[in-house]
Amino acid sequence: MAAPANPGEAYGRRLARLKAAVALEKPDRTPVISWSDAFCANHIGAPMSRFSSELMYSAEVTARSFELLPGFDAAEMAVAEPDWVAAVFLSKMKIAGRDLPEGAPWMVDEQERMTEADYDVIAQRGWFGFFVPWAKEHLGVDVPSYVPQSIAARMEGTKRLAALGIPTFTIALGGGTPLEALSAGRTMARFVRDIHRMPDRVQAAMDATHPQMIGIIKQAIRESPVKPFSVFIGLARSSPEFWGPKLWERFVWPYMKSMIEAIVEEGVVANLHFDSCWDRELPRLREFPKGSCVFACDHATDIRLAKKILGDRMCIKGDVPSALLAFGTPDQVRAYCKALIADMGDGFILSPACTMPANAKLENVMAMIEAVEA
Repeated sequence: MAAPANPGEAYGRRLARLKAAVALEKPDRTPVISWSDAFCANHIGAPMSRFSSELMYSAEVTARSFELLPGFDAAEMAVAEPDWVAAVFLSKMKIAGRDLPEGAPWMVDEQERMTEADYDVIAQRGWFGFFVPWAKEHLGVDVPSYVPQSIAARMEGTKRLAALGIPTFTIALGGGTPLEALSAGRTMARFVRDIHRMPDRVQAAMDATHPQMIGIIKQAIRESPVKPFSVFIGLARSSPEFWGPKLWERFVWPYMKSMIEAIVEEGVVANLHFDSCWDRELPRLREFPKGSCVFACDHATDIRLAKKILGDRMCIKGDVPSALLAFGTPDQVRAYCKALIADMGDGFILSPACTMPANAKLENVMAMIEAVEA
């Protein structure tokens, strides 16, 4: 893999650009980054089956893809971990070569794997006392052996990207708030029923889970040889789109708020990767310190409304639609990005909405990059 003539200088320039945007200062130009996972395999012609199942190979392929797209200022993440992403949501992942045809991107297989009785088990044993044996029995994931492999692959991916002068924007250390994992393990429909039929049992499980989730995040930040630029909090089912104000106030906000505060207290940016529509509760996010968070939306939230409400408090990231990147034309992508950059001003990072779609057209990806360089 060919490194740039001066990767350290390129890395520093890109990192300074990101830091300026997060601090709501004026960078030399709008930063552009991407969470490109499955796109990387398609981009360089790597077998999706291997990319989806071999962590070190995923790190290699990710870096090779970004090497061919030097206009990006950062990779959102340095490695793809489909099975682990599903596991922390108490689910299995269907992947190419195992459950799906070669070339198919991975797909969550959400089923009712967690029972009502498991709420009580979690309340009694705590999250790890429940999750570690449960994941091995129900998902075939041996957590004690998997975690060191994950850490090694993340470090390898970050190192490969850094050798190209490309920062890694974030690191994921958990499954978001307790609601995210429990609702996936129960399925959303059954979880909604549980919330109404047995709210105290659900909350007891959440209360036992949440301190341990925060504890592992703090431990990982403190033990990391290099402090991450940001820590990922991925929320979708926690969106106010799915919950009325009373339920959201009880089952989402306290957990979300304390998790964000814990990350900020460690001196790390909280990367709020909030899928679905968050319009109703955007004002609540003003409670966090200025420059301590990035609000990343997936095109369901009104990004211009987010800028209006939060623009003097936190950086906004997004929000090039997946459909546009996959099925639009370069001119359409370029026009969308330029309009967004003009409207958002400083304190903005251009990126795909959520992740780069696996079937994004290369010419559209190039157009997104060109929009910030022109």
